Amino acid sequence: MSILLTVVQAVSIPKQKPVEAKFFTKEEIKKIRQCDDVSNVFYLATMIALATGMRASEVLGLRWESYDEENLTLKINKTAQRSNSGKLITGDPKTKASKRIISISKDLAELIALQKGNDSEYILSSVKNKDEPVRYSSLKRWYQNHLEKVGVEYQGFHTLRHTHATMLVRAGLPITDVSARL
Repeated sequence: MSILLTVVQAVSIPKQKPVEAKFFTKEEIKKIRQCDDVSNVFYLATMIALATGMRASEVLGLRWESYDEENLTLKINKTAQRSNSGKLITGDPKTKASKRIISISKDLAELIALQKGNDSEYILSSVKNKDEPVRYSSLKRWYQNHLEKVGVEYQGFHTLRHTHATMLVRAGLPITDVSARL
C-alpha cells in the first residue's frame, strides 16, 4: 500500500489551459441573420439558438406545446438527439435547472409562426418524417454552409449559446439572470 501511495504521490497532474468560450461579433451576427429564405427550418433553429442561448438538443426538442404564442415564451422541458445508430432519443434537459421558460422577441415569434402548418408535434420538423425533429447532422451541415455563404468563419453551433450569453452580459444583465436563462 505504501508503494502505491509513493507512486501516486510522484505523479504530477499537468495544468490545463482554460478553454476560452468563443462568440460571434456584432458584425458577424448581422451577417448570420441574413437569409434568403427565412421560412427555412434550419435558419429558425439558428435564430432560436442565437436569441435564447438554448443548446442544440433543446432547440430540436421544441414542440408546439412548448410555445406560448400569447406570452411569447418557450418552455424547455424536452431534448431531442440521435444515437450513434440514428435512433431518435428524446429526454429531459441536461440538468434540473435546464428546465425553464424563456421569453422571446416578437421577431422570433414571427419566424416560429412560419412553421405553423408543418403538421408535426415538433416546431422544427423533419421534411422526410413529420413525426420527428430535424436531424442535428442536417442542421450542422446547413449552418456550416450558411456561415460560409454570408462570409463568417465557422464556429460550432454551441457558439450561438456563448454569443447569446455574451450579448446579455454586455447589455448589463446580472450574471445570475444570464445563468438562469441559460
